[in-house]
Amino acid sequence: MKRMIVAALSLCALSFAAAAADLPSADSCKLVKTAAAQAEQGNADAMELLGSAYYSGECVEMSFGKAAEWYLKSAEKGSVKSQAAIGDMYMRGRGVAQDYSKAFKWLRSAAENGNADAEYSLAIMYQKGLGTVKNEEEAKSWYAKACDKGVPDACRITAGDRFSQVVILSNMLMQQVELCYFDIGALKDGTQNPDTGATSCSSMTGSRAKGSGWNLESAVNDMVHDSSYVKSASVEDGIITVTTRNISLGGKDSFTLILVPYPIATASDNDPALYWQISPESTCLEAGLCKDPE
Repeated sequence: MKRMIVAALSLCALSFAAAAADLPSADSCKLVKTAAAQAEQGNADAMELLGSAYYSGECVEMSFGKAAEWYLKSAEKGSVKSQAAIGDMYMRGRGVAQDYSKAFKWLRSAAENGNADAEYSLAIMYQKGLGTVKNEEEAKSWYAKACDKGVPDACRITAGDRFSQVVILSNMLMQQVELCYFDIGALKDGTQNPDTGATSCSSMTGSRAKGSGWNLESAVNDMVHDSSYVKSASVEDGIITVTTRNISLGGKDSFTLILVPYPIATASDNDPALYWQISPESTCLEAGLCKDPE
């Protein structure tokens, strides 16, 4: 019977929270009691379960200090869940003195072994420079890994970061469109001329386009080909529509950013200028990836 209990603990590596959810309270407490005996004998999974029990205060008196003690012992024996747990406790200063260096050590170890919560916490440490040198690229990488494992906060950060790159590319495309419009005199008086406006611009007849070697079509194509986050882009009647890819949030994996131009005359010299407004039809609005049009 004793061997069966040890084997069950070793194979399942149950956290106490999971065990308590599946078992009646009395059975859960028996499991904790058994784990306490096995933990004293050096069983890493039992140590982890006991650490969880002290952390949550189920069947034992809550004690962050004792939780940290057992999590650390289990982490030192290679338990990935315990490494993530003790790393978090060092990061927060919960049950132990706050120590970002130790937090980084244990969270890095757990993250490298695929623990999603550790990946997210490690990303925060890289982003803020806690216990390590600040590294935005590492932070983005770990946020993305945590998102891939379904951590909602990581997905929000990852989606926002990726969408910001799409916005940058969209701004560059807006500039191309504006130059093209002005080159062919589409907005000479601050209004859109249907005869020489968007249609002519979209066909790349602008003198600057010819002279400098770029054109609107190539600018759109480059945007799609050069970005892993842009699925498609188009310009029609001056309206820029960008559809994303590899950006997941709220169960959706594709969003649109629709930019509608409107001409104005500048106060200084009455020359025309183009401004863009985000169309309410843009799906990035509801997701919170872009702001409402003003």
